Amino acid sequence: MLLFNGLDDLVCPYSMLRVVSAIANGGTLNEPSMLGASENKTTLLSSSTATKIASMMNYNVTYKYGKSTFSGLDISGKTGTAEVGKGQASHGWFVGFLNDEEHPYAFVVLVEHGGSGLGAAGAVANTVLNYAVK
Repeated sequence: MLLFNGLDDLVCPYSMLRVVSAIANGGTLNEPSMLGASENKTTLLSSSTATKIASMMNYNVTYKYGKSTFSGLDISGKTGTAEVGKGQASHGWFVGFLNDEEHPYAFVVLVEHGGSGLGAAGAVANTVLNYAVK
């Protein structure tokens, strides 16, 4: 578990993957699976809420981070940092999903002590996802 923003909010990468997967699927979670599609589905949030959050995540990539940061990919995402203690660089996060029916991937990248969500975790996501869609 990780501590966010110096508060007592704890979350692990798998939990974030479940949330972002539900956002990408209009509020319905297809349980993440390493091998093939999962038959387990759960509604985590309403379709209208998922659509609003997905739109905000797409706005982040388009207008805040810049589409050129993720050249060749149509990504919706959100960066974050998790403070880990005085004198230590924060953990960098990037969570999101591809807006691509051929490659319906949700992802979470966590770079421990990476400092920046976009600079560290965003760069890893870009490299891995560009490879995955080829």
